Amino acid sequence: MTLNKNCLRNIGLGILCVAATLLYASLGLARLNSTRPKKLPVNAPEQITSETDPVLHAAVSADGKWMVYTSGRADFTDLWLRSADPAVVVLPQQLTFDPSKESSPAFSPDGRFIAYTGSANDVKGDIYLLDLKSKESGALRLTGSETEDGGPCFSADGNTLYFHQAGAGDAYRQIAALDLNKKDRPPVRLNTGGDGAFPAVSPDGRQLAFVTYRDDPAGDIFVLDLKDNRVRRLTEGSYMDGFPEWSADSRHVYFSRIAVDTDRDGKLTGNDNPSLYRVNVADKHLRPYLLTPFTFSAFQPQVAGLRLFFLSDQGGITNCWSMPVEGLIPVKDSPEQQLALAEELCVKIPPEPYLTLLAYYSVLEKYENVKPVGARAAFEIGKIYKDLNMPAWAGWAFGVVSQDFRDVQPEAALALIELSVIQTGERLKAERNEAARLKLIQAGMDGLEKIAANQGPAIRARTEIERARLLSLSGKDPAALLRAVNLLDAVIENYPSERFQAAEALILKADIYDRIGRSDAVLPAYMAVIDMYPDIMVWADEAVQRILELTMAAIEHETIAEKINYLRSFADSRRQDNPLLSIGALNRVGDLFFSMGDWSRAKAAYYQVLDQFRVLNTQTSAARLSLAEILYKEERFRQALDLYEAEIVLRPYEDTISNLARAGYIRKSIVSAEFLYRLGEIGSARKTFKELIEYDDAIVEAHRGHIKCAAALNTIQPVLAAYKDRLVKNPSDPIAIYGAALCLTYLNAKTSPEEARRLLLRAISIDGRSEYFHQTLGYVFEVLETVYQQKGTLEAALESYKKAYFLNDHKNNPENAANLVLNLANTYYVLGQYRKAFEYYTQCLEANKPFDNTNTEILFYRRLGAAAFQVRESQKTIAAYTKTLDLIAGRMEPQQASDAFDGISRYIMDRIVAPGIRRPDISATIKDIAKTQSDINRRLSELNRGDILPPPAPAWKTYREGLESLLSEQEKLNQQVISLLQKHKETGLAAEDVRETLSTRLLKVREALKFPERLVQLKAELLDRLGLAYQEAGDPQKAAKTFEKAFALNQDLSDQGLGVKENLARNRRSAAYNAYQLAQTLSGEQHRKLLQATAADFVRVIDLVQAFGVPAKSKEKGQGLVSITAQVSTDDIGSTQAGYGFTAKQEIRLAQAFLTRIHLELGQLAPAETAGREQLPALPADTPAAGKDLD
Repeated sequence: MTLNKNCLRNIGLGILCVAATLLYASLGLARLNSTRPKKLPVNAPEQITSETDPVLHAAVSADGKWMVYTSGRADFTDLWLRSADPAVVVLPQQLTFDPSKESSPAFSPDGRFIAYTGSANDVKGDIYLLDLKSKESGALRLTGSETEDGGPCFSADGNTLYFHQAGAGDAYRQIAALDLNKKDRPPVRLNTGGDGAFPAVSPDGRQLAFVTYRDDPAGDIFVLDLKDNRVRRLTEGSYMDGFPEWSADSRHVYFSRIAVDTDRDGKLTGNDNPSLYRVNVADKHLRPYLLTPFTFSAFQPQVAGLRLFFLSDQGGITNCWSMPVEGLIPVKDSPEQQLALAEELCVKIPPEPYLTLLAYYSVLEKYENVKPVGARAAFEIGKIYKDLNMPAWAGWAFGVVSQDFRDVQPEAALALIELSVIQTGERLKAERNEAARLKLIQAGMDGLEKIAANQGPAIRARTEIERARLLSLSGKDPAALLRAVNLLDAVIENYPSERFQAAEALILKADIYDRIGRSDAVLPAYMAVIDMYPDIMVWADEAVQRILELTMAAIEHETIAEKINYLRSFADSRRQDNPLLSIGALNRVGDLFFSMGDWSRAKAAYYQVLDQFRVLNTQTSAARLSLAEILYKEERFRQALDLYEAEIVLRPYEDTISNLARAGYIRKSIVSAEFLYRLGEIGSARKTFKELIEYDDAIVEAHRGHIKCAAALNTIQPVLAAYKDRLVKNPSDPIAIYGAALCLTYLNAKTSPEEARRLLLRAISIDGRSEYFHQTLGYVFEVLETVYQQKGTLEAALESYKKAYFLNDHKNNPENAANLVLNLANTYYVLGQYRKAFEYYTQCLEANKPFDNTNTEILFYRRLGAAAFQVRESQKTIAAYTKTLDLIAGRMEPQQASDAFDGISRYIMDRIVAPGIRRPDISATIKDIAKTQSDINRRLSELNRGDILPPPAPAWKTYREGLESLLSEQEKLNQQVISLLQKHKETGLAAEDVRETLSTRLLKVREALKFPERLVQLKAELLDRLGLAYQEAGDPQKAAKTFEKAFALNQDLSDQGLGVKENLARNRRSAAYNAYQLAQTLSGEQHRKLLQATAADFVRVIDLVQAFGVPAKSKEKGQGLVSITAQVSTDDIGSTQAGYGFTAKQEIRLAQAFLTRIHLELGQLAPAETAGREQLPALPADTPAAGKDLD
């Protein structure tokens, strides 16, 4: 099951339970209106590049318009120039072409020049300068091979180039400066007091930031004052700091830092996620502020205009992204508003701690001088780090509170408590001696007691809980644990106003009872939380989970049926006094039924939750979504959608659950409509798509489906007119622009693709974040070249498909992700980039997504094989062909045509006959229709008797001819049905809808009937290619056997009029050639017999060529498998030459050459002479024969 119910119930514990008093009944299960949850008030990163190979380096021009980058996976990379605005669709321009590595590009301030590091002349790296106004002239090399040079950057005025440099005798890299007005002079080394690399000059030209390893092998950021040469430290610590970049006002330095062990291998390495930070160079604390979460990598920051660009692998492959310079968290007008935003994110359902962390960092950065606000922010940062089990970082944050905000209460005292607990915990981790541990615990308790002196109830309660927690670490000492219980009892009794902490004390108390063997007291303690503090949802929900775990543990060895009965009884007994516990138990019942595969009773349990408990909490949400998921699996889409709709209404603010519900509602609606479309129920599918548009007009997929249905019903023109009417009213409506463009792609007019292209570019300029805008643009570009021969647009199609691929949500929309992978594979294939094509075709196979139609599927298999062949990695090629042949065998379902035909019959009997038979005015005609349909069904059943074998089985021809005859009769009957409906419109069935449905279904039957023949033809072709792959791999035995299979299959197909007789000679020659190669590995009688058989095969080749000819040579762009040289010899016959394209004369001459060689090897001189003489007329009389030609 997609949604994990236990997971949903446990997310964030109490934070998940919002407004428990909200009545489900008051919100109801009414259909949704246009109200949607609010978007999270944060800045979402925007993807700039969409490269399928990692972007390794990038730089952006100062005006933010252009980007230069390097991309690749190996040591051979090139520089590319592209728009830095993802809404501007232009093809990237390649700037360098040499087979070497380029890196670290940098723009001059005016955007005219690009400096970069290149290894064309020196593997250590040299600095190059490229003038974009004369880029055709190539780049100018500025440094020589005697030094290692890298990391260039321009001065603020563009006249000086700074970079790092190291000579043969240098112990480390240093910063060097080169006057670009005097390029012939050597660079000048700057005195930074040590090593330096990757310089960055401030926009005011006064300071230079750089990376140094002088004090820390991981790297720190230092700053050099270019006026007085003073050097000062900007960052410190054992973190990996790099890539400094200045803000536009020269007040801040952005940099990337690896500070957290994100891969959890126990150490900081380059494999951990780097994050972006910002530090104010004038700040007395020099405190770096986190700008991106630890959950994805972010490095190489670049400030341009109002945007901060950076590299990140958050899309799976490293690409360039951007966000506002303020970061992910927007800057508010006041400290109260900034804090309110952080608090809003803090209670998000479910929590996003890393995002919340950034929000509180933003408060601290902007308003640390507003002491109460700064203290609160720093304290919350510490709490989040503590919850994330990052004690060192938590200690840092609490230290900030205790030192910089010592006068702000209660935060300062609470921070001291947390610091004491963290420090004691870290000391206990390192101590194994029990007596020493007890001393540490006592010292920690004493320290906590001192902090609580003269403090208010909140601080004293917190202190007592933490003292009790420390005592609980005293092993199994009963006295210490009882002291801990007494401390917790004191919190509950003495501080009644501290309800949150009292509930926490009860949970901790239950844990201690469990440890000392007081199991009888554990359950009452948890129950007390629910009874006394039901409004403290964090701990009430935790208590529910623990009670249920105890309950299940007590019946662990019982059968599932007994567990279910026990839980039901448990739920009933708690329904009045403890509804939350009752809900949890019923959900567990549903989970157990589902695990048994009993969906019906699982649904009953979830329905019981929703019917009996009209409240909003984690448990009811889980029940609703789990129930909807089962209904969806049962294809009861409408009921599933009602539940999703209800969940959306219940979540007024955007959170993960509301997003899941909304995505589920949309996804299930789309799937429902597509399901109807595939059945041929075009009218019903169109209705579902329209309902989805009415729910939310911004759902692009709904518009796509609506337009697709209009095309199927031949009503595309009025739909196009409707979108154009919308454009007149609102020219900036991206949905209307896209809808009009998509409609145009269904028209055959020559001008339609160009008009669609212009509209799509306009839509993207308004909203470039929809994958479908880019996907359709890619399709239009593809059509412009493949259909209308407009050169150069396939490359643009590739860029659009790549952009769409990275915009796609692979997790929630895997269907379109698979479509885009196929788009990429096909485009790479047609462009002749076979390795990339093979990579993406392989992903298509792994996705296991069904194809929309047989033509697409056949094309896919053909191109997969061709791409695999071109990769020229023999084992991979063989594996690809073998897997493809296995797939063909599995896909060969000759009965599909009968199954599709049966669907027509059921449609007429259910939709036409059943309701029509009850109408006296048409019942007689309906009976005739039913009789005719029944007769067709009977004859179809006779055709289906026994196994339906695919071609080239002899029975296939009989089956095909019989089905074609029935199709003709069915077509006549369908027309009779439509005529009846046209005369009797009062039946309520639209004749046009029925006509479209029946026509679509007939087409599906015909396609299904053709498909086995086309598939077996493909099998013959792929057997031939597999033979070539074995031949290339040097395995003549398997190659010969495979070619024999291809020949036999082609011969059988030809006998039925389904094969290409011209292929027979080629198959025979390939089998003979590999048999000859195999004979060379044998000796004696085996060698002689195989040579004789091979000679007979080559004689047969000549006969087949003379009888049927050979396939015509043709090689269209992106379709040819191999290149064939005009002159070949027996020694040159490999898969690259002998596979395809020999003329009839060449085939005969080749066979004669082999016959000559074989007869000579067998000592048969007379036949050898005869075969040799037969070759001579093929050579021009005045042309001397080459050695190999006479061989």
